[in-house]
Amino acid sequence: MNETIAEYYKRLAEEKRAAEARKQQAAVSIELAPLTGTDKQIAWAEDIRKKIVQDLEEALTSSESAEMLPRALALLEQVVNSHADSRFWIDGRSVGGATPWAMRTIENELREAASSIG
Repeated sequence: MNETIAEYYKRLAEEKRAAEARKQQAAVSIELAPLTGTDKQIAWAEDIRKKIVQDLEEALTSSESAEMLPRALALLEQVVNSHADSRFWIDGRSVGGATPWAMRTIENELREAASSIG
């Protein structure tokens, strides 16, 4: 295969865009409660929340046993839905590629909730 470096990087970029587009279209498995705020805030926050929930679901799916996964997803749904204000998601979005503090907050709340259960 005589692919030039430029062609290689172009192909990698296209594959990354295609994977990101597939992820954007993927539905989350938990039911998300309606958000509060202006129409513009809600639309923006829903996109942010969906991406964060997809990332968390992916992490749970790869780390939890099959028997614990439904319980973990139910807990994720409860914790995520406790944050109905659009501002939480907008203010907590990723800046500069850093892990969103909204995601870190949800992860910490999940750990606390899980430790109180078992």
